[in-house]
Amino acid sequence: MSIFKIQSFQFWVGLSVLCLIILFISFSSFIIKYDPDVQNNPAENRLKKPSWKFCFGTDKFGRDVFSRVLYGGRISLLIAVSVVLFSAIIGSFYGAISGYFGGWLDQILMRFVDLLLSFPIIFLAITCMALFGSGHLMLIIVLTLTSWMDVARLVRAEVLSLKQRPFILKAKGAGLKTSRIIGRHLMPNVFLTVFTFSIIRMADIILIESALSFIGIGTQPPTASWGSMINDGKSYLPFEWWITFFPGIAILCTTMSLNFIGHGLKTLRE
Repeated sequence: MSIFKIQSFQFWVGLSVLCLIILFISFSSFIIKYDPDVQNNPAENRLKKPSWKFCFGTDKFGRDVFSRVLYGGRISLLIAVSVVLFSAIIGSFYGAISGYFGGWLDQILMRFVDLLLSFPIIFLAITCMALFGSGHLMLIIVLTLTSWMDVARLVRAEVLSLKQRPFILKAKGAGLKTSRIIGRHLMPNVFLTVFTFSIIRMADIILIESALSFIGIGTQPPTASWGSMINDGKSYLPFEWWITFFPGIAILCTTMSLNFIGHGLKTLRE
C-alpha cells in the first residue's frame, strides 16, 4: 500500500504542515539568533512586541519567543515521539500475547488493562510525577506507562481476528513456533493499524505534555516547551498576547496536522 493512493485533501495538508514544522525545528540551530534559555538584556528587551528584531516578540526575561517556540518544539516532539514509540512496542507485545493465547490468560491481562484505563491518564500522570519527580526522562516514562493500554486493546482485537485466518492456521499446522507466528505473520499485519493509531495518539501526547508543563510538573524552567511557555505568558494576557499566542498556534498546527494525517491513513487501511 502506498500513501500516494490517499485522495484525502486533509491528509496532504496535514503532511505538508507537519513536514514544514519538523523542518523548522530540525534546522532551528541555523535559524535562531538568540539562545532560547538565556536572558537577553531584560532591562531593555523585556516584553517587546513582535518586530523585525524579535519576530515573535520577547518574554518577561527578554528571551526571544521565536527561538523558544522552535527549541520548545524539539522538546515537545521528542517527548511525544518517544512516548508513542515505547507505548506501541509495549502495547503491541502485550496485546499480541493476550489475543493469540486467549482463554484465562487473555481474561487476566485484559482485566488489568481495564483497571488501568479506569483512571484518567492525566490523573495517573500527575500522581506519578508528584511521587517520582519531574524532568524529560521521567515525563517520558510516566506517559509511556499510562499510554500503552489503548494500543494493547487495539492489537488484541486485531490478533483475535487474524488468528482465525487460513494463513495463520496453516502456520500453526506446519508446526511453526509461537514467537515466529506472532513476529513474522501477525505483527506485520497489525503494523498499519498501530501506526495510524500512534499518529493520532501523538497529538494527544503533545496536548497532555503541554498540560502537565502548564501546571508546572512537566518540563521545568528555564528549558522551553510549548506548555511551559503558555504558563509563562498567562499572567500577561491580554496585553502581552504574543507570549502565549505563538506556542499555542504551534500546538494547534501540530496536533491538527497529526490528526489529518491519521484520518488519511485510516482511509488507506480501510
